[in-house]
Amino acid sequence: MPSIPVDALEPGTVLAAPVHDADGRLLIPEGRPLTERQIGRLSAWGIETVEVVLEEEPEEEMELSPELLAQAEEIVAPRFALQPVDHRLVRETRALAVLQWATAESRRPSSSPPGPGGGVP
Repeated sequence: MPSIPVDALEPGTVLAAPVHDADGRLLIPEGRPLTERQIGRLSAWGIETVEVVLEEEPEEEMELSPELLAQAEEIVAPRFALQPVDHRLVRETRALAVLQWATAESRRPSSSPPGPGGGVP
């Protein structure tokens, strides 16, 4: 996680690591969005930089072809052959496995064949 100077902080910035004073006392816990007041106090406490969480750009949705999803279903199905089909957790896990395989396969360069076991990790 990057460390940035306190004077570059903006309200709402989320801490990636807790902030401690020189004596090791916890001032602000990690994961907390900073307020304007807290940012002002950081300088007063002698804190020069803090580690922050960078905002991630949302991934663009990928269109998976019906053919690729059908192929993923064929590859994943044997792994769930002995599981109860009507169990909600099994259905959801199987659907996630199909989606994961199809997504990974769609990102694979067309020249490389699937890995052992049909490319399922």
